Amino acid sequence: MPGRAAIVILTGAGISAESGLPTFRGAGGLWEGQRVEDVATPRAFARDPERVLRFYDARRRALGGVRPNPAHLALARLERAWNGPFLLVTQNVDDLHERAGSLNLVHMHTALARYTLFAAIGTSGRVWPAAGFVERALAAGAHTVELNLEPSETSDRFAERRPGPASRIVPAWVEELVAAGRPG
Repeated sequence: MPGRAAIVILTGAGISAESGLPTFRGAGGLWEGQRVEDVATPRAFARDPERVLRFYDARRRALGGVRPNPAHLALARLERAWNGPFLLVTQNVDDLHERAGSLNLVHMHTALARYTLFAAIGTSGRVWPAAGFVERALAAGAHTVELNLEPSETSDRFAERRPGPASRIVPAWVEELVAAGRPG
């Protein structure tokens, strides 16, 4: 029923597995021989940033020998055929969706590197990959703000913390931003 609904699709490593990129958790996956705690947490990055970067850079290098698979191509086709709002959000660092022809696409990780203000609202800081977003934003030089009822597990990484219920603190923060005409 094209045009009757708004679609948002989230993809992870599994969609690129058939193109030849290993997943993280499956048999033969990237976590085999690696502890998650050693390559995919803020503590791991603080302890050994070179190891973490090598881990992800190896995944990026593997892109040269792979191509989009039928799943990537089908999503690009759906986007072109759909008569309503469509958004594809990927956790992947690969570019297979773009190579398949997807246009309305957000890369969660690379988007963090392009912005100067990162705000986390109502999150525990425990769910990955989102728990690592503050580290990525900091690495890109962004100002970081946590707006949360209680401090998150990553609260100490934020430059600014505003405690309280979202229905009160978010509107006040937005008004400040609009009045100032800049992040902060």
